Amino acid sequence: MDKVYGFYNSQASPQISPKDYFSNYSTLLKSSVCYEREQSTDEKMFQLMGVGLSKARLDLMSHYCSVNNLRTAESVNDEGSRDKAHDKCLENISDNTQLETLKALKKCNITLLQKYNTQSGIPIIYDKLESSIENVTPGLDFLVYVQVYKPFNSFTHRSKYYKPTIEMLRIKSVISILGCQYLTELRKKITCISDLSIMTNVSMNPDKQTRKLAKDVYKSGFFFIEDTFYNDMRDANNDDYSDVIIKWAAINNRLGPFKTARMEDTRVDSLCARFGYPWVYIHQGCCEHLIVLSDARLVTEDDDLLISTYPKIEKIKPTTGKNCSMCGILNVHWILTEHDRIPHDTSYFCENCFKSYNYIDGKKVGNFKAYRYPHLLELERRNIKNE
Repeated sequence: MDKVYGFYNSQASPQISPKDYFSNYSTLLKSSVCYEREQSTDEKMFQLMGVGLSKARLDLMSHYCSVNNLRTAESVNDEGSRDKAHDKCLENISDNTQLETLKALKKCNITLLQKYNTQSGIPIIYDKLESSIENVTPGLDFLVYVQVYKPFNSFTHRSKYYKPTIEMLRIKSVISILGCQYLTELRKKITCISDLSIMTNVSMNPDKQTRKLAKDVYKSGFFFIEDTFYNDMRDANNDDYSDVIIKWAAINNRLGPFKTARMEDTRVDSLCARFGYPWVYIHQGCCEHLIVLSDARLVTEDDDLLISTYPKIEKIKPTTGKNCSMCGILNVHWILTEHDRIPHDTSYFCENCFKSYNYIDGKKVGNFKAYRYPHLLELERRNIKNE
């Protein structure tokens, strides 16, 4: 592949294994003065500041700056009584409550336990579920940032009468994913309007509610990174999109050889790839997105430490809706093709223009095919109701 796309190497890094890189980096950090575990936090802080204080002076400062000096015994007792009343209220939550917050507490069986630190008198809140929640470890786990680009048309035909317009690459979203997560989780976070399309002609009954989305019917797809096709084979009916490409590449001596692997078995930290180099994500048969591994870093204490938070969309480009071809004002709700009363092969209609132009007393006029235009918010609401 480098013979064909070698000019991208000037902007790309060498092949990097993030797992090995950050393992070595974490070891280096732990050996530095900032991560010496045998030292107390205060000692490390003053050492970094270049200030030397004796233990007696440090204890004296801690005594004078203690939060106990900002509180009285009465305030602590008052808070303790309020906490007991709060716990009693949580225990008496009704199953028929109308408050969504209380419903969530009841459903998850969360009870807040409060204990007091005998040294400072500050209440510390614990959660019963805290021990069951999987967290990432700052300084050990790492994040990889993936840039996902919008699909674009590639023109190769040229003539003296027609000069094709080349579309600019546009980033659709930036996604952060943990090294311990799988490529299938990255795929779930990539949103594309082609996944939300409804490929059902409903011109005879436009009020029919169709629930199957394209992503629910056509589940196949792959990531191509370095020389490997990572196919999504979670469903037994999924097709191996890479098979025809590998067979075609075998005829062309300039491409290949290629490998294949299962997307659901591949963790991000097992990849050894170039950062800044364009790789490919294909789904829905021919919807092609370029993806770029743009950055990677260790997780810090300032990050979200719940594994369930990731993959996370860090940035996303807002999408604008199309306007109706008829009125030019309202947003598109319908896509029409093969219409015998419109000079365009494909036309876009809002709800009002679609019904008034194509139906009389609810009966179809002329010949055409009608497909619902995918509206992200509308379809998300419908999916939530169905679940």
